[in-house]
Amino acid sequence: MPEVLPNIPSLTESTTGTSEKPKRNWKKISLILLIGLFLISLVGVGLYLLIPRLTEKPASPNQKQATPSSKPKKSSPLKNKIIFTKTITTNQKYTAPWGVELTKSDSDIYIMNADGTGETKIFDFDPSDSTNYVSQISLSPKGNYLGWLKYSDNNNTSIQYTSVSDKTKKSATTLLSTKGIRGFAFSPNEKQVAVLIGSKNPPNLKGAITSVTIRIYQVDTKTLIKEFETVAGSGKENERINVSRNSIAWLNDNKIITFGRNQNGTYLASYSIKDGLSSENRITKPSKNLVQVIGINSSKNKIAYPVINSKEGNYENSSQEIWLANVDGSNKKMVTKFSLGSSIRSLEFAPDGNWLAIPTNNAEATEFHLVNLVENKVVKTNLPFLSAVWSPKSDSLVVDNGVYANKITLIGLDGKPTKDLTSLSEQSNKQGTVSRYGLVEWVR
Repeated sequence: MPEVLPNIPSLTESTTGTSEKPKRNWKKISLILLIGLFLISLVGVGLYLLIPRLTEKPASPNQKQATPSSKPKKSSPLKNKIIFTKTITTNQKYTAPWGVELTKSDSDIYIMNADGTGETKIFDFDPSDSTNYVSQISLSPKGNYLGWLKYSDNNNTSIQYTSVSDKTKKSATTLLSTKGIRGFAFSPNEKQVAVLIGSKNPPNLKGAITSVTIRIYQVDTKTLIKEFETVAGSGKENERINVSRNSIAWLNDNKIITFGRNQNGTYLASYSIKDGLSSENRITKPSKNLVQVIGINSSKNKIAYPVINSKEGNYENSSQEIWLANVDGSNKKMVTKFSLGSSIRSLEFAPDGNWLAIPTNNAEATEFHLVNLVENKVVKTNLPFLSAVWSPKSDSLVVDNGVYANKITLIGLDGKPTKDLTSLSEQSNKQGTVSRYGLVEWVR
């Protein structure tokens, strides 16, 4: 029986009449378009964020140090406090080496707030006499140490210091004890101390300092790491080399500044503590009229120093001039002057470097100058300010006010007192009577 095949239309036959048009899925198309737009927007945002990073300049080393990840600087535990000494005349008597009975005094270190409140003793010295006493109390550059010179009855002088952050510490560390110490200074990083020593050569020479040396000590180990001579005298018995206590300072962690001398006079010089005397750099020319007091302003690399302008036979017109210069001695200019009889006690730069305070005293009168180094103006007063320290913001000062430093006073940039922070009349107790104040620092 023959096979019956199904009726299949020919490929050439038209089927339009029998089929339907396919429907488009608009939901799928819309979804695809939305996904595409989303991907395009992601690419755009990525390019927006990436292009500025690719085109910006790489940060300098200094900028990298200033990023938030860098460690913040530690401030002193005594930040914004005023450090001062208070001397109490005690009821204890002693007999001086020259046979006169005198009264012992007790000078201790205190702090207070900028408004005079919150007075607190932070270091207690033993009562002193004319052969056993403390002087040149100073704060280290970062505010972590208080140091001073302690004189004893065996003619030795000691450099002592204590940590201000250790509240339980009641004793001091002795860095060095020897004869002839004239001054000292902590390095900016507080790791080293420069010591100024006046020596006698031969040692039995009476009443004469014939050489000056600088010693550099490591603070933590108390070891001597450098020593060199800055002044060598002739050795004659009638020769005496004057060494001021304000005559040594640090320019940076590797250089100190002090006074040298030769046959033509005294000069300012810097010395590298790495290379010693071989790297001496003279800042001023040798002169017989240079006064051994230095002011240093590290923020602007400036120094200040006094020079006597002596006119023979004309004392009234002679003067002491204060000169300002770069630390290498260049660009020097005179900024103010004092009478020849004035004793310049210190040269105190404001923290911002724009002002210079100069307290002086003499037998007849006291002069105090505030020099505006930006506007080249000088504020002068005859009030008895024996020393001065600047506020952290350089907008005011505290001064030892009174011929005998009988109070601490806050003054403005016009040189006028605004408030007494202490007064001798404030206290008298069984230990004795307050007889004197002394300024150390206004901590930044």
